[in-house]
Amino acid sequence: MIIDETPATHIKALNIMHKAFAAGQILFAAMAFYLVYTNLFVPHQKQLEKPLQLISVLLSVGGFIIGNLIFKNRISSVIGTNETVSKKLYTYRVACIIQWALIELSSLFSISGFMLTGDYSFLFLAGALILTFIMLSPAKDKVASQLQLTDKEAAEL
Repeated sequence: MIIDETPATHIKALNIMHKAFAAGQILFAAMAFYLVYTNLFVPHQKQLEKPLQLISVLLSVGGFIIGNLIFKNRISSVIGTNETVSKKLYTYRVACIIQWALIELSSLFSISGFMLTGDYSFLFLAGALILTFIMLSPAKDKVASQLQLTDKEAAEL
């Protein structure tokens, strides 16, 4: 557990992780689209389309809801406490990573469903998940608001 980092380092690390995770999803989706569209990869699992669609939707909705619940639960555990800003930001980072992982899992599953079946609805769902993921990007003001930091604590960011 790295708690000795400065608050600004926490935010910077979180932003780098978020961008890397988003880029991975976007690149995988683009690569899958290119491979299927150019017939370099021919989907052979059309019969799995309906079951995979159901799993994709359930995973997406479930991942989003569970991710938000876990995020809020973890964040609420440090709001209003006497913990240091670094400790609060560490908790925030862990909560973000869990939330992002659940959304990214759903996105990658949907992209894989597209590659297996060739059904573009999987790619549209993955696109919506990627946009949702991007909207969850950390920003200083957002972090300060979500952690309900005092003005003095927020100035450390």
